[in-house]
Amino acid sequence: MIGAEQIFLNFFTHLLQILASTAAVSQSLKPAAALKISNVHLPISSTNSGDYWVELIALEETILDGYIIEVAEDSQGNPSFKEYVTFPQGIVLEEGRRIRISQIQGDKEKGVKYLLGAKTPLTPKITWIRLLKINGYELVHQKVVQPDANYSDTIISHVGAIVSGSDALLLPNLDGTRALLALRDQTTGVNIPSGGYRLTFDFSRNIGSQAPILSETGDTMSESVTLQFIIT
Repeated sequence: MIGAEQIFLNFFTHLLQILASTAAVSQSLKPAAALKISNVHLPISSTNSGDYWVELIALEETILDGYIIEVAEDSQGNPSFKEYVTFPQGIVLEEGRRIRISQIQGDKEKGVKYLLGAKTPLTPKITWIRLLKINGYELVHQKVVQPDANYSDTIISHVGAIVSGSDALLLPNLDGTRALLALRDQTTGVNIPSGGYRLTFDFSRNIGSQAPILSETGDTMSESVTLQFIIT
């Protein structure tokens, strides 16, 4: 059995970005929803116009018949939504599985389903994404996605140690289920400004002799997960 201290060795880099834009960052999720928006990738610039996707995750086994995704650019809090995709009949998403919807086929990730045919392109601007059930036009999940350009003040940290040029320290507890993120200015603590934050974890399955090599269906490549939250 791998101990929590070994697991946390694999968390190599943590990226904290403070939202520079004052635009809306809130989201809503219907209670007891079976499906939700798990991730959205906007193009970095207009020259990468095809590099975008929306990803859903099933909280329980779900037949996607009757679901639709709509998108809109932010317009002073009054977005005009357009169809991104209406799911064809017969797609079943098992509990815990994800499906990624895009216009072009990029690199595939194991364990993820893919669907091509996004009808409305995403742009490198503040974007509203909503998931609806056509039957009754029921809002299941809605979120606002910020482009990378709206984030600033990048702070890079390694677990358990301050690295050169960094004023962030992530301290896990003994069983590895939670961690404290501490920000510092020299040797003193700092206030955390209100706003939207994005925290990205890069998990390395193979860090050499320091810990056992981990894999998923034989894959030892690193994986990333991003947490978005609001501080008021």
